[in-house]
Amino acid sequence: MKRILNRVAALILVLAFFGIGCAQAAVPDVQPTAVQAEAAQVKESVAVTPSPTQETAAETTAEPAAEQQEENAEPGNTISGIVLATEPNSLIIRMENGNTISFALTHITNASVNKGDTVTIEYEGDITSCPEVLGITVTQPNPTNTITGTVMSKLDNSIFVQITSSEALCFTVTNNTVILGQTNVVRGDTVEVMFEGELTENPEALEITIIQANPDRSDTDPNLLNKQLTGTVTKLSKTRVTITTSKNRRYSFHITGDTKIEKNKYKLELDARIRVTYDGYASDTPDAKIIKVLAPPDPTPTVKPVKMHKIAGEILQKAGNSLVVRDDGGVKYSFLLGRVTVKGDLEAGKGDRATVKFYYDADTGRPVATEITYKLLHLLGG
Repeated sequence: MKRILNRVAALILVLAFFGIGCAQAAVPDVQPTAVQAEAAQVKESVAVTPSPTQETAAETTAEPAAEQQEENAEPGNTISGIVLATEPNSLIIRMENGNTISFALTHITNASVNKGDTVTIEYEGDITSCPEVLGITVTQPNPTNTITGTVMSKLDNSIFVQITSSEALCFTVTNNTVILGQTNVVRGDTVEVMFEGELTENPEALEITIIQANPDRSDTDPNLLNKQLTGTVTKLSKTRVTITTSKNRRYSFHITGDTKIEKNKYKLELDARIRVTYDGYASDTPDAKIIKVLAPPDPTPTVKPVKMHKIAGEILQKAGNSLVVRDDGGVKYSFLLGRVTVKGDLEAGKGDRATVKFYYDADTGRPVATEITYKLLHLLGG
């Protein structure tokens, strides 16, 4: 009996020991749970009621995101080339392949571009029908230079300008050279010459500005009277005739009421060969004193009829003024788009269809498109 009581007492002691241990181990589990609940409540309160500083930060963060989205907007089409001409509402460029394209400047009133500049143009619209310019970037300005000096002498196609006491430069004067300040340039004028090219190679004078005119410019140089030039008529109107000489230089002359036209048995017309008598410099577009018709135009060569072709197929490429089509027989054609008639769904692109009327150029053998009809595939049920 005593042995049984001893075992019961030992059991009670063991249970008491483990009971106390469990109670002590449970206390740390209860306390962190209460702290976590309180922290969660504070966090929820902060999230629901943001501070003014947090609101400002959120707004500040939103603005750059909007600006970034605007900057990443998809740009329009772009094309590069050299500026051939600038007008108040239009711009004409020549691309690397030699084709010229005219662009409308409806929304750009202060385009800072000059003839000869290399530019990249962002545009919208059909490249074959005077698209609208969205933006212009000058990638390389026109390589022109200017120099100032005194005119030593001037011929029909050149001008000598003295820039120092021992140095004179020769510039080529063409029918496109612009004279500013006076109607013409004479010896003794102080001028500023804008030119293009190397000084050692008689560069072309693009513009000659007369800064100070020679006081004796009213005296007529006897060497400039009754000069003559012979050439072929390339332009003709009631008031002006333009000829091209054997050296491929072009000069224009005014036809006035005092101009004497010697027709002989030939008439004054395009491609006729004539001799013009005038005073002054041919590059200044002087009045024609006498026009003598020397020969009629050369006989017109027989022109072979152009054979037209027509193909239809899938558009492989349509970019700028280039169109590549694979016809239904698997033959690929590459066309350059210039002045062509465009019909149908103009928004058609790669994967859609095109019907092209064209002929082969006699010199290059390349297909030249004259009419293109585009069609979207979904209109065909594709």
